[in-house]
Amino acid sequence: MRRPTWPRPPARATLDYEHRLAVRFRGQFSTTSLTLLSIIQGVALALLASVVSGNYAHFTLLRDLMAATSFFLIILVWHHMSVDFLAFSWLPTFFDSAVPFIVGVAELYIIEAVAIGVEAWMLGAVFVVLAAMLELTYVRIRAEASHKSDDDVLQFLRIRWRAQIVLNVVGLVVFPIFVAGALTHVITDTVGDARAPLTVAAILVVLSWLVAYVATGHFALRTTLKVRRG
Repeated sequence: MRRPTWPRPPARATLDYEHRLAVRFRGQFSTTSLTLLSIIQGVALALLASVVSGNYAHFTLLRDLMAATSFFLIILVWHHMSVDFLAFSWLPTFFDSAVPFIVGVAELYIIEAVAIGVEAWMLGAVFVVLAAMLELTYVRIRAEASHKSDDDVLQFLRIRWRAQIVLNVVGLVVFPIFVAGALTHVITDTVGDARAPLTVAAILVVLSWLVAYVATGHFALRTTLKVRRG
């Protein structure tokens, strides 16, 4: 018995459907990504509040600094990634879902490490740099490959990438030194110890690195707008 054959849709109809599907995905990309990011950041903020409230009786100035720096990190991640989600739009892949979770895991680790000690916290700073480099590189690759990316937005991305990739390299060199110093007790989280000022300096270096990350993003945006007006 001969099997029935179904008529194949015209090639034009198939292309129109694929175009409508692509437009729908791109249209929902920013909204979906921002929703996912807000959930992850909400979890990170709740964990930080839990760590601080549950261990505050045992907190010292050093742990207060680590907690404050971790809080600044939460704000930085929200700002940096929300700018990316609003500026760029492409067909989402598995990695578009994975990158925010990877960054979130680094955040959760460094927040939990506030209650553990300076060794774990400095290691968390290394994880944050690795996650930042992954996110920065992934966004650059996807934006360059997407024909939907605006020239001005790409210019902003390239300026920001050049500055922040340098920051990431600096972090990958300096932060492991802090980890080694913590493991060898060159820096310590004991406030009364003579080496405590070194720990304060190391934490402030991490905070300064985060501030520089914000500043370079702002500089890239201002430079792009200045070029555009000129």
